Amino acid sequence: METSLTALSHHRQQCETYVLENTNVNRPTFIIKRYDEKRRPNASVGQEDFVEGSATAQLATEASKQLAAGDTFTHEFNSVFGSETFIIHSPDSVLAQGDYFKQPVKFIKQV
Repeated sequence: METSLTALSHHRQQCETYVLENTNVNRPTFIIKRYDEKRRPNASVGQEDFVEGSATAQLATEASKQLAAGDTFTHEFNSVFGSETFIIHSPDSVLAQGDYFKQPVKFIKQV
């Protein structure tokens, strides 16, 4: 899935536009389990966990501004959840593929 987005640089106070590819957004749930005195299951409840994701950002040129930790972007990945704001927390090194420059990133939903 390709997504075009504008990221606001937390450090540079300016916006840049990137195309994200191989975008993966995870919406996990963790289960709280309760047992009785004989260690038999007697209750459980599911609770939503942090929404996290990963993607590869396409950079226009080698000199393009790289995404940095703390940069934010707002996007609607799923119409059920609407528009959400995410914070980049793990930008990786830029990779070159011929004339293409890409940067793997990980992000988390702002709460």
